[in-house]
Amino acid sequence: MASDRPAEKDVLAALQNLLSWPEIARSTQLSRFLDYVVRATLRGEESSIKAYSIAVDVFDRPAHFDPQADPIVRVQARRLRALIAQYYASAGQGESVRIELPTGRYVPEFVVVDPVTVLSPSTTPRVFPEAGMDVVEIAPKSSARPALVSRQHLLRSWSVLALATLMFAAVAITFAIRGMEEERTEQARYLTQPLSVKVMEFQRLSQTGDDVSLTAGLAIDLVSKLNSSGLVMAKYGGTSLTQLVDADFVLSGTVRRDGDEAQYSAILTDTATGQVSWSKVITTNVDGRGSQGLTDAVSLRLATALSNINGPVLAPVRAILADQEINVVPSLYLCRVIYSGYRADLTPDAAARSNRCYAQLSPDVRATGEVQAAQALLIMGGAAGSGYENVDMGVRTAMAEELLRVAVSSEPLNAFVWTQFARFSRERGDFESEEMAYGTAQKLDPANSELLAAYSQSLAIAGRRREAMELFDIALESSSNPPGWYYITPAMVALAEEDWEAVGRYAVLLQNADNMTAPLFGVLAGYGLNDSNQLNRSLPRLLDTRSFRENGIMPQLARRITDAQLLNVIRKSLSAAGVPNDRLDGPY
Repeated sequence: MASDRPAEKDVLAALQNLLSWPEIARSTQLSRFLDYVVRATLRGEESSIKAYSIAVDVFDRPAHFDPQADPIVRVQARRLRALIAQYYASAGQGESVRIELPTGRYVPEFVVVDPVTVLSPSTTPRVFPEAGMDVVEIAPKSSARPALVSRQHLLRSWSVLALATLMFAAVAITFAIRGMEEERTEQARYLTQPLSVKVMEFQRLSQTGDDVSLTAGLAIDLVSKLNSSGLVMAKYGGTSLTQLVDADFVLSGTVRRDGDEAQYSAILTDTATGQVSWSKVITTNVDGRGSQGLTDAVSLRLATALSNINGPVLAPVRAILADQEINVVPSLYLCRVIYSGYRADLTPDAAARSNRCYAQLSPDVRATGEVQAAQALLIMGGAAGSGYENVDMGVRTAMAEELLRVAVSSEPLNAFVWTQFARFSRERGDFESEEMAYGTAQKLDPANSELLAAYSQSLAIAGRRREAMELFDIALESSSNPPGWYYITPAMVALAEEDWEAVGRYAVLLQNADNMTAPLFGVLAGYGLNDSNQLNRSLPRLLDTRSFRENGIMPQLARRITDAQLLNVIRKSLSAAGVPNDRLDGPY
């Protein structure tokens, strides 16, 4: 039974055993999680083991991480807890020093349990024939007289031992199979179709007649906005929740009026665990606003946070994709999620993974407008496996344009299709088509934070800075871990206003943005802040950017920026930073 805390060396040995077990070893994130909390506990730093520190130190979340908005730590802790239990019920059954992760906590416990008795080599039977009788000697640990046992007893003993060994092996195999089946079941639940959210009517905490407008149509509006994303499946739940909940999550909330303000409190509950996965409080002014305008604004902020690819509903999906091999047949939904991940970081590996997913869909699904729109952008970028990796940009552009023409024609009410068309138009410098496409997509899917962030950039580079920042603020509020490219909008606004301190802050956030934006703002920040180290680091990257070398820096930027004031600030600053005029104006 449990005893005093074991020695540190024994705990570290138990940790190594867990980290070496294949089911945990193949998950880099879970391995780091376990190692982090165990070593912190051994150092006596239990008080520092919080969801925030784990998210930042283990899962590389930014400093502004909000545990209530992103449940990544709770999701991964649940998975780690289940794997530890599985290990000690199978491969680690005979271990006496164990590491446990109690439910509801992230601080592990180290316990000593009674070891399982096993047959050691020193008790191996030896046979001694004597006077025609088959006997065995159990190797003594003292000088006691050897024991004589009949062959029948020996065979019975060996049969019991063999049976026990087989049973132990069967248990281990059963747990291994069960673990694989649970993983497949988990993947089937999270990766084959959008997770479902039952939206309940918000409860008014005051009952005056005027307060009816605070919730009128809110739940229905939320259902409509969530379903428009394609990443969440929402259904209306009414005012009372039935005992059997046919959804993965339940969204409920309250509203309380205080003078000219109303406070909306929303919570998202995971029906599988009964735990609150996310919560949000919105305080808004109600004076002079009609009920439709009020509920539309609140539902937009809530739906944008929930349907966000980085939001709480898709947290289990992100955890699986980041940490497991996919063992389910790809679906259009899964490919959409993977593609959204690619658009977040734009790396070659992410592009190749997205392309592989689409390639595994059935021919009829691959022929849909949504898939063709995604493949158009993958081809445009020369994604690995697309067949266009080493093809001339002109050919790739022509192929992408044809795919998008067919996609828009076949699915004109699909916001995803219009978003890809807008991105394609930006790459070609067709700003009129870009704005038209983004505006159409926003009408069809008003709560898509990724779309809002991209549209805000389109407005910012056109000089419509106030509108751009309004959309950016909504997109940023909804995402607990926004990708770097989101910050292009405020960076452009700060640059147009020559606010160099702000440009410097955003340059740090844009370090992992696309390979043109990151070095550009690095140079501009270095110049504006008179930071020679920053300038020296960024200038070689800027001059080595392929699109700049092929077209010249300013001609290339003019293909993406229509605001004359912004272009003038950029040219003046780059010239002052030491960029030669011939490289500013033409190929080099």
